Amino acid sequence: MKPNSKLSGIIGVGSYLPPNILTNFDLEKILDTTDEWITSRTGIKERRIAGSDEFTSTMAVKASKKAIEMAGIKPQKIDMIIFCTISPDYPIPCTAGILAKELGIKDAGGMDVNTACTGFIYGIALADAFIKAGKSKYALVVCSDKLSAITDYQDRSSCILFGDGAGAVVMTQTSEHGVIDYKLGLLGDEWEKIVIPAGGSRNPASEETVKNRMHYMRLQGREVFKLAVKYMGSAIEEILKKLEMKIEDINWIIPHQANRRIIEAICKHFKIPQEKVFINIEKLGNTSGGSIPIAIDEMLEKKLLKKGDILALSALGAGVTYGAAILKWGI
Repeated sequence: MKPNSKLSGIIGVGSYLPPNILTNFDLEKILDTTDEWITSRTGIKERRIAGSDEFTSTMAVKASKKAIEMAGIKPQKIDMIIFCTISPDYPIPCTAGILAKELGIKDAGGMDVNTACTGFIYGIALADAFIKAGKSKYALVVCSDKLSAITDYQDRSSCILFGDGAGAVVMTQTSEHGVIDYKLGLLGDEWEKIVIPAGGSRNPASEETVKNRMHYMRLQGREVFKLAVKYMGSAIEEILKKLEMKIEDINWIIPHQANRRIIEAICKHFKIPQEKVFINIEKLGNTSGGSIPIAIDEMLEKKLLKKGDILALSALGAGVTYGAAILKWGI
């Protein structure tokens, strides 16, 4: 591994999961499906669903407060907010502004990033760039989605997958731990594989778009499965080759939690030992960009991570975007 004296590292982690649980048995009551069918195809048994008074921003606030507290700084020290979401509170303004107000953050830069399930990879890559360029001292990367608001519960093939939640990290310049390298990818030819057909300038909201349920996510599941297996694994391989590292040098692989079968297929194809892979999809489902920071927070609570551990993160999401990152853990 090639040394880098100037790194950006995670110094605080937080997550929030709504208390409401939607089980496979609950879905049996409204869909032509069974717990066995869902579990065998996805590995999911239950997922969290935000209440009517919970939004993408409110979940982000709770996750961010926990991350900022762990970082040991005041919210006002945050000078860059990178908010990754595909279910913003409003089309305008960016949800980063709402988060800044709720946290009392002033004089910070901020933006929303729409790369769906790849949000955390893109978010920490952006934070890394700002920090290394000397344009940010403390960057807050938060991934939050109320996917239940854009999920079609009449679509048996997709509604079984998604849950709500938020994860956040605080990053700053470090010297002995942090982001070692990352790979970002975009498969523009595949953009139609995951799409909300209406609500933008191409298909503005109308009586027809609402009637045809065009404001909900639509995904081509089999095609997305194949892309995820190929590109989530190859992105990790590409970085390891560049860094002259091997899979044996990795302590933990933390993939986006989209489907247990995808994760198992990646492990089989790329010869990754499953005991090195953290999986919590059974109880949370697919929480989009939040799945990786939520997983990291759970691993910290379970004391699975140690200082000096080498982590590999990987994801694929709408766009179609994909990415991976290698980090040296420092908390």
